[in-house]
Amino acid sequence: MLKLLSRYPPTGVNYNNYFINVMSVAVDPLERLWILDNGRPLTPNGTLVEASYGGPKLVAVNTTSNQVVLTIPLPTNAAYPDSYLNDGNMTQQSSHLSRADPF
Repeated sequence: MLKLLSRYPPTGVNYNNYFINVMSVAVDPLERLWILDNGRPLTPNGTLVEASYGGPKLVAVNTTSNQVVLTIPLPTNAAYPDSYLNDGNMTQQSSHLSRADPF
């Protein structure tokens, strides 16, 4: 079980150590679980809060130890406050991430 990252506070933004709104997960060839968090919480009344730096992030988890090995906050020029990142694709041949943002 992951201990560093938590789902709460559910409506917080700019929390690097919390999952806010996980959109996709994938396992790479090194068996790391990559988690894409778009950083945009949904409040109890249905309002989608804009993201701020530290909210949108990629998190890598070692699947053997269940430990977070890397957290990459996405820069504001890659994850705008009104973006809704919902998918990502990483390749073994490159250190680049392609992302999907329907907004």
